[in-house]
Amino acid sequence: MIKILKQILLVLFIANVFLPNGFAQDRTDVEKLLQELDFRIERLINFLTVSGNDRALEMVLKAQQLREEAVADAKDKRFTLAVAKIRAAVSLLDRAEEIAIKTFAGTVGRLRNRISERFTQAEQLVSNTRQREAQRLLEQAKNNYNSAERAFGAKRYERSFEHYNLALTLVNKAITLAKSFSNTGDADVLAEEKRKFENLKERAANLVERSQSHLARQTYQNALTTAHNALTAYSNGRKSLAKKLLDQASLLLLRAINLASTDRGVAVSDVGIEDKFVRLRDFIEQSRDLIEQSDKPRPKILFNRANNILNQAQTLARAGKNPEALGKLKLAENLVRRAIRIAQDNGRRNFSSNIFQQIENTKNEISWAKANIQTDSPADAKILLNVAEAAINRAQRAANAKTNRLALESTLVAQRFLTRAEKVLNEGGSSNIEQKNVEQQLGQLDAAIVETENRIANFTNETWNRQLLRSARDLRNVAAESVGKGNFIAANEAVQIAFDLIRKSLRNVPKN
Repeated sequence: MIKILKQILLVLFIANVFLPNGFAQDRTDVEKLLQELDFRIERLINFLTVSGNDRALEMVLKAQQLREEAVADAKDKRFTLAVAKIRAAVSLLDRAEEIAIKTFAGTVGRLRNRISERFTQAEQLVSNTRQREAQRLLEQAKNNYNSAERAFGAKRYERSFEHYNLALTLVNKAITLAKSFSNTGDADVLAEEKRKFENLKERAANLVERSQSHLARQTYQNALTTAHNALTAYSNGRKSLAKKLLDQASLLLLRAINLASTDRGVAVSDVGIEDKFVRLRDFIEQSRDLIEQSDKPRPKILFNRANNILNQAQTLARAGKNPEALGKLKLAENLVRRAIRIAQDNGRRNFSSNIFQQIENTKNEISWAKANIQTDSPADAKILLNVAEAAINRAQRAANAKTNRLALESTLVAQRFLTRAEKVLNEGGSSNIEQKNVEQQLGQLDAAIVETENRIANFTNETWNRQLLRSARDLRNVAAESVGKGNFIAANEAVQIAFDLIRKSLRNVPKN
């Protein structure tokens, strides 16, 4: 960060010494530059929700601070200095975007490799079966892949990420469908499941042999019996049943491992983890038709992510990493619930009823997230969820009073805090956010609140503007309290959302 500050000071020095005195000598010039800067900041923040790079985010926050300083300089008619700070902010955004693109490029590279591998497999299977629906799905997957490439080249990163994920979903569907018409495909699927079972069985056998638990031994034997029944079912042509039985056998082995480990005093997070897998898989299957029938791409993307994460959880559980597996399970379930929420919103409801549904869905997600908070969960996550809950309650009151605009804004605030809380829970609360940066932002926020109060008092009687400002003040207090407790992630999030609310509260207010 010191290096960043040095670069900013250099840019400011050059601007003050070498910029011509007549450059940007009026408010209109500066306001145009500020509009362009606001667009860059907003676009980059949206991009960072995909790439998720804390270093880039820190640069954006510094750029926002410079933006606020430039506004103050312009107000005092120090236009040359304001332009210098805007240019310094743009320079920071350029660097932040470069870092974010590199992070995103790595993510996209891995996604491309996965899609490429699946394309190769799909083309071979589809050409062998010549199944029309599988061919159609494969063609759609290729179209989405090409759209993703074009969007990436045009720097429309969020759109490209959605198309990449949709391409992966479609090609996986094509493979599944082609395998259902191919004996070789079925054999490959069962062979993979059997390989996983054998690896798990070897580990379970070693633990059970040293265990004194009769129940662990019995569960292990039940797993072997179920696996034998799976092979018999496959020999009789009942391929779907065979796969289910083999999966059940793997879950029984997990339970045997847990029982044996508990008997030997080994700490495990949940001896009933296999039951959680069964319940989540059932939930996913119950939701599948609703998701697949949706005409929106987002539910399918989330649903595909949930399935991928569930498979990751299964791999972790089989490796004995139960805490990590449980974390993945929670994330997968949350993604499925989000996919259902979006799929259910079919656009035929009027605005008011849609708001109520959004509020109810968000309430359920917050309640679910709070129910899964553990004693050792990051304190920042708990604060973020509490603020999300307060915001959604405010949205409920606004909706009941038929002030739908405020209800929608409060719902969006709640969802932003919820999303940030989920990220903190999944990443363990680690962050590069520094106390001094948050405190500096907090000082800027205090000044912005005072200025906004004066402008609103002089130019508008609109309840909407005052309500947004009141919400910003509430978040300011949350940020200050969080800083005092050392919860800088929560404080930073509260500050940034408060700044957004202030900007929105001033949209219809004339400038001084």
